[in-house]
Amino acid sequence: MEDFDDYPQAKLHTQWPSTGRQGDPAFYAIVALAIPLTTNNDALELSMRNAGCALLSIIGKSFLISHSIGALHPILLSDQCPDLIQGNLNLEPATIPFESIFGSLTSPNAGQVPTRKWGLTNTPISYSPAAARPEELKTVRVGQDLPSNRSCLLQANPPRTLPNISRVPYVAITGEASQHATYEHCIIAYLRQAGGNPEWIKLADIGIKGNGHFGYLEKNSEDIAQVAERWLRKHS
Repeated sequence: MEDFDDYPQAKLHTQWPSTGRQGDPAFYAIVALAIPLTTNNDALELSMRNAGCALLSIIGKSFLISHSIGALHPILLSDQCPDLIQGNLNLEPATIPFESIFGSLTSPNAGQVPTRKWGLTNTPISYSPAAARPEELKTVRVGQDLPSNRSCLLQANPPRTLPNISRVPYVAITGEASQHATYEHCIIAYLRQAGGNPEWIKLADIGIKGNGHFGYLEKNSEDIAQVAERWLRKHS
C-alpha cells in the first residue's frame, strides 16, 4: 500500500518480512493461503449463526478470535448466543457500520460502498427498540472525511441499543500502518453508541509500530500475540 500512497499511514509500514512484491517468497506464501470469499453474504451469516452457536453449545463458553472480515462472525454469535462467548478479540475488524471503505481521498480507487444494512451485519440483529426492517435504522454521517481519519455512518439520535452484543467483552487491535487505522474508530463509536463498552488497542500507542493489516504475519508478530494474550487473560 505504501507504493500507492492510498492513505497517509501507509508510509509507516516497516514490519512486513520482505519486499511484499512479486518474486519474493513471502509474497507467494500469503497468496497461497488466500481462499475465495462467498458472494452470498446473507447465506454465510445465517449458516454461521446456526453452526457457530451449535458448536459453542458443545465445547462450552469460549473466546472468539477473528481477523478482518472474519470479525463479522463474533458479532453474529454475540447476538445469537451471548452466554456462550467469553469475549471477542478482533484483529483489524472490517465491520465498518453500513459501508465498506476502499482506498482514501487521495487514491484514484477510493470509494464508500453501502453494505451491512443492519449496521454491523447483513442479516438482522437484535436492536432495542426492535427494528423490523433495516430502513428503520436512521443514520447520520459524523466527522470530517480525511485521508487519515475517515467519516463514519452512525445511528441518528436517539440510537437503538444492541443488548446482546453489548454484553460480550470486545476488543479491536489495530496496526499503525494499516488502512484500518483510518476507519476502525467507526466500529468502536457504533458499538459505544449501541450501549457497549468496546476496547480499542492501537498498537502504536503501546510502542508496537510499523504494522499493516496482517500484523500476525509480520516480523513483530510475537509482540502482538503478547498483547492478545494479556487481553484474553484479563477477561478469563
